[in-house]
Amino acid sequence: MERKLEAQKWLSGQKKGVLGEVKRLNAIQGLSDAEKLTNTQSLSNKKSSLSETLISGEYVKRFKEELQRLGASRIKVEMRKTRTSKGRVYHQIGLVGCEQQVATSDVLSEGEFRIVSLAGFLADVEQGFNNSPIVFDDPISSLDEVFEGATVKRLIDLCNSRQLKNFVK
Repeated sequence: MERKLEAQKWLSGQKKGVLGEVKRLNAIQGLSDAEKLTNTQSLSNKKSSLSETLISGEYVKRFKEELQRLGASRIKVEMRKTRTSKGRVYHQIGLVGCEQQVATSDVLSEGEFRIVSLAGFLADVEQGFNNSPIVFDDPISSLDEVFEGATVKRLIDLCNSRQLKNFVK
């Protein structure tokens, strides 16, 4: 019993030092936790997650809208997210309902492939972040009359928000 009282007396005398050490160790743990939050891998993962949520859905929606504007909604393609890396979301155009890896260029005609590619490009540039000029190199080659007309109309609409330049050889 006497040893227990001596231990308590000693501990009481060390209380200030023990509490100081606990405070110091808590501060070190807080710094360690903060350092983990700044880990580039953690930041990249969070950025990728936010990008996927905020960008991917909107981009897919714009792609569908561009297909409609270009008169190509009958072409059964969809924009699919392939991966997310370092805050960038990567997409690929695929055939609707096709489970196999088939290149759209193997199935679509040259004109269909061009109009789908144009829809993907316009969905990307119409994200609203800037209105820089766009330069086209004969965007209607390989298109049939329906796609040509819709593309010309869409490009005229684009002129309301940005400068366009078309180079035809």
